[in-house]
Amino acid sequence: MPVAPLEPEQCGIHGRVPARATFIRLSCIDVGMETNIGATDRTVRLVVGGALALFGVAVLAGVTSLGPVVGGLALVLGAVLIGTALASVCLLYELVGVDTT
Repeated sequence: MPVAPLEPEQCGIHGRVPARATFIRLSCIDVGMETNIGATDRTVRLVVGGALALFGVAVLAGVTSLGPVVGGLALVLGAVLIGTALASVCLLYELVGVDTT
């Protein structure tokens, strides 16, 4: 669905546009996404993401001998889960059409 561009003032751009940029059409598109993560899903993501992130940090700190790859993957996956929980938006859910709200 195409979105109509906004005027520069609507995008927070005030004042004169530099001459070298006059050939560029200024536009501002609202790319906000609707939430698709419900309360239970959010809680599970926060708990599991936090546990994975702590596990990843512990592995990277040398508490276990699983190696830096496992620790890094756990840390990244935990951070992604925490991030999606805080934003209440999951891009994978958006792609497959899942909504847990």
